[in-house]
Amino acid sequence: MPGATAVRYGEGLIGFLAKPQQIGEKSPAVLFLHGGFAFGADDFEMATPYLNAGYVVMVPILRGENGQSGEYSMFYNEVSDVIAAADYLASQPFVDNKHIYLAGHSVGGTLTLLASQCSSRFKAATSF
Repeated sequence: MPGATAVRYGEGLIGFLAKPQQIGEKSPAVLFLHGGFAFGADDFEMATPYLNAGYVVMVPILRGENGQSGEYSMFYNEVSDVIAAADYLASQPFVDNKHIYLAGHSVGGTLTLLASQCSSRFKAATSF
């Protein structure tokens, strides 16, 4: 992923984190949940408008996807992965942890709805 760094979060899971070109001391962030049941380069491309608008962006890879450990449980355990990714994102010194947003497409959209009901961490959420 151009401009993104692989990071570890939760119980050994990997995600991709990108900072906007102009970053403040504390910047708002978007946790972007991709569609489908595996991560592809086009999934990160869907998140670039947030990056271009000045948000820190993290795209987590969930359990059972792309060779990650664990098994996909069709949302139940993956919500925990989303919350763990949000906790990781909030812990970054350059992220304004009062302004973390959640967005998701397709399967990621369903996870967005579920995770937003399970955590008060998110300032707002959108599913598409």
